[in-house]
Amino acid sequence: MHQFSIFDFTVESGDIYFNAKVNGSLGGEAVGVLNYQTLELVWWERISSEEGAFFGAGQSPNVSGDKFYILDSKSILHVYKRVS
Repeated sequence: MHQFSIFDFTVESGDIYFNAKVNGSLGGEAVGVLNYQTLELVWWERISSEEGAFFGAGQSPNVSGDKFYILDSKSILHVYKRVS
């Protein structure tokens, strides 16, 4: 079981899109989606920290249609597509 500490989030169409620390890590290393009504974790992914990249505070995911976008500390744009 993972423990998330959410830095920033965006609420869109009944879901909460977030970036977070995982299990006490130093920087935001994960993005994910929670169902707004049930708070069930729909999906999450950890970014590779090999390059030292992280999602910082103030980096809220941007949502457009079935995609969401977030910029990491190395200015790499991560794009995720919602699959039903």
